[in-house]
Amino acid sequence: MDLRKTGLLLFLAAALLLAAPHILALTQLLYTYLAFPLKHTHVLGDADGFALHNLSHQAALLAAPSAAPYTTPLVPKIIHQVQLGNITMRPAWAAARAECARHHPAWDLRTWDDAAADAFVAAHYPHLFATYRGYPYEIQRTNILRYLLLHHYGGVYMDLDLKCLQPLDGLLGVPFLTPPANPTGVNNAFIVAAPGHAFLGFVVARVKKFDLRWGMPYVTNMFSTGCQFWSTMHILYPHREELAVLPQEYKVPQRPRRHPALRAPRRLLVAQIRRAPHPPRRHAHRVRQVLAPRPV
Repeated sequence: MDLRKTGLLLFLAAALLLAAPHILALTQLLYTYLAFPLKHTHVLGDADGFALHNLSHQAALLAAPSAAPYTTPLVPKIIHQVQLGNITMRPAWAAARAECARHHPAWDLRTWDDAAADAFVAAHYPHLFATYRGYPYEIQRTNILRYLLLHHYGGVYMDLDLKCLQPLDGLLGVPFLTPPANPTGVNNAFIVAAPGHAFLGFVVARVKKFDLRWGMPYVTNMFSTGCQFWSTMHILYPHREELAVLPQEYKVPQRPRRHPALRAPRRLLVAQIRRAPHPPRRHAHRVRQVLAPRPV
């Protein structure tokens, strides 16, 4: 009887030890969901003297840097997009990219494919290469790659189906900016960041810790690399008052919980960027928008 009890205790201890990383991560993820609406978040806007509705004015201020906030260029003129795996560049996406190029003739527009992404991670983040290549889903690599690219190069990250409606030069004085997510947290479809930003270093340092399998593709992606992970990093960051977030009227819905695509159309509420339409499929008529406030 004593041997059975000892064996059971040893089994339970081993099971608890194996489950400990998941339990810790789940605790932090749940904390994010519950606490994010209650925590103070730095919302970019009039209180900062930043005219979201007039990015051309903000761009003009950057041409003559001063001591005022957001008047010194910090973000390089680079737009990063990621096209990994078997994702083909759909005509609407190509048209959206061409529109971005038209609005940003002096910018460097980079599309990262598998070969370029592998070479980049191997060269600049060799300690994460095995983790990066070991993800079971392409969307996880797409998510992590955007964080690494912005940490190393800085610039603007945009999902492939985002369309520029006007130049984004006015955002180059904001060291970090991301939209809010639905129902809470922050979204990673559009990110502005200065190179080497401390928050992105904070994220990169925790990539391995959150590389866990959760049994369901959508949950595994969201908890390990996606918006839930991104939001958890945001709320755990000790200097989150430095992280600018767009106002709530610019809230961005998450992608539908569908695998393997996880890339269905959604709405981004911002005036300068808009989702390009996808080919016909269920809900394909929906188009996300970024930087355009929701009508009230």
